[in-house]
Amino acid sequence: MEIGLYKVRKFIRFAIRLFKWLPILWKQEDWDYEYLYDLIEIKLKELRECLQKDDLHVDSDKYATQISICLAYMDRFRNWDNYVDLPEYASWEKHGLNFSEKATKEYRKSIVKKMISFEKDNYNMFWKRFIQWHRNWWC
Repeated sequence: MEIGLYKVRKFIRFAIRLFKWLPILWKQEDWDYEYLYDLIEIKLKELRECLQKDDLHVDSDKYATQISICLAYMDRFRNWDNYVDLPEYASWEKHGLNFSEKATKEYRKSIVKKMISFEKDNYNMFWKRFIQWHRNWWC
């Protein structure tokens, strides 16, 4: 009887997860690495939520904070344009980064380098912290 109940619970959990993951899997394309980050982000958010609810896991609050830090780094390298303040002669248009006519070539290069550096630094910090901490997170 207990084995049957376990299988029913397992099937229900599977069905719930299937509906949760279906939109992500539907959008997924083989050639686009960005969906890999979607999968990692969803998995980390689920794990953080589990650790925040868990009062039996040792240091669960600490691990939930570590996951939050990793998610913040991920958000910063995936959405870097929301974090980099553009100076006077640059602006975001619906088609991307635009510079006014007053912006010199060197000025444009410096802004682009700043943005690339910001994205790269956050990307590296995400993977550094993820590799450093992830082994402790799994219950």
